[in-house]
Amino acid sequence: MSKADFHLLLSRYQRGSCTEQEKRIVEQWLQQLGHEYEPHSEAGLAGLEEKMWAAIRSETMPRKPLPFYRQWYAAAAVVLVVFGLGWLTLHFRNTPAGTPEISLEKPGFTTRTNSTEQVLALHLPDGSVVSLEPRSSLSYAEDFTGDTREVYLKGRAFFDVSGNPEKPFLVYSGQIVTRVVGTSFWVNEKAGPQEIEVSVVSGKVSVSTQDPSSRLPADRKKKGVLLTANQKATYSEKNRVFETGLVEEPVPVIHEGAADAPPLPDFHYKSAPVSEVLADLRRTYGIEITVENEHIGQCTFHGDISKHSLYTKLNLLCSSVNASFEIHGTHILISGKGCSPNN
Repeated sequence: MSKADFHLLLSRYQRGSCTEQEKRIVEQWLQQLGHEYEPHSEAGLAGLEEKMWAAIRSETMPRKPLPFYRQWYAAAAVVLVVFGLGWLTLHFRNTPAGTPEISLEKPGFTTRTNSTEQVLALHLPDGSVVSLEPRSSLSYAEDFTGDTREVYLKGRAFFDVSGNPEKPFLVYSGQIVTRVVGTSFWVNEKAGPQEIEVSVVSGKVSVSTQDPSSRLPADRKKKGVLLTANQKATYSEKNRVFETGLVEEPVPVIHEGAADAPPLPDFHYKSAPVSEVLADLRRTYGIEITVENEHIGQCTFHGDISKHSLYTKLNLLCSSVNASFEIHGTHILISGKGCSPNN
């Protein structure tokens, strides 16, 4: 363990945010080294750190000979310190640097756990609605009086966030934070906090790793991604990277009946250019669709694909013009020879 790790551990001990195992080890050190420590004193923290670090560097053993019984106690202290130091070294090496500990127990926060087999609808103080999946928990403030609206999630939930540009909505889950203004999206701990997926239904969200000092998205300090409708990002603690892609079942992002939205295409075509069909798909699903060969757009399509999902629509369209499509991240690429203007 480095001295920087030591400082971080003792700072967390002072704030009361270390784990129970870390706490026991620190308190064993305090007892064995006979240090009087004032938990809420900065001077006490500094003195503790220097004395402990000096003791460890000298292996905690006195330089002058001691009676046998005192040598036994000193040796026991060494065993405790070395054992604890070894565990903490492995602990810090296997924990991403700066990773904050997420706890749902926070002053002024309400924690709800869904212990049923049904989805639980939670209505937050700002009008946002969270659909909490079974075996999931959400912690949120009793009132959002600060500059942000913060919630903490363990498990899986769907968020329908009320718009408020002056007060961003932050979802903390595992090692990532999702920042939105007003939108709807899923947050899912696929493999516990070690692998988390965020998928967007409408609007835009930014997803990034956490800045432990400010508890806000680390916009320029850590890598993150910006997601729009029908896009998803998966963060792996093991790889510490975001992998982006499209959701399994993209849905239309234009909703019929919205006052400012144009009507949805009916997807019923009679000898329509493929370029027109692709334009309708892009506008409806908000997904970038590109063609490898511009002549593909000159082909014509005849058929009714209104009842099908996006990927089935694309399969039917591509098979009719001898083309194929592939998903590359958050984009769709269509390949094929295409058609001449006369075909």
